[in-house]
Amino acid sequence: MKTCNHLAAAALFAIAGVAVAQEPEGPVAVNVEGLPQSLRIRIEEKAKEGPEALIRYLNRTRHLHQLRPEEIIKAREEALSARKDDTRVTARADAPRP
Repeated sequence: MKTCNHLAAAALFAIAGVAVAQEPEGPVAVNVEGLPQSLRIRIEEKAKEGPEALIRYLNRTRHLHQLRPEEIIKAREEALSARKDDTRVTARADAPRP
């Protein structure tokens, strides 16, 4: 009986270890145009922590800011095109001036 309890406890610790060892989520692209600066900063901080942290923040403050995750989180295609646009602007800004 004790052997079964020890095996069950070992299995639970192994499962818990796998759950804790999962890699953290990466940052998520957000659309903060037209928002007050203090709110932009807070949303961008949460976006750096990952989508789960951002969604939790938006849901927690929905009554205050009237923002939904689908309004703030950019679609993957939109984020990629914005990144390409940023690269082009940077390339033009770095170009030597005549």
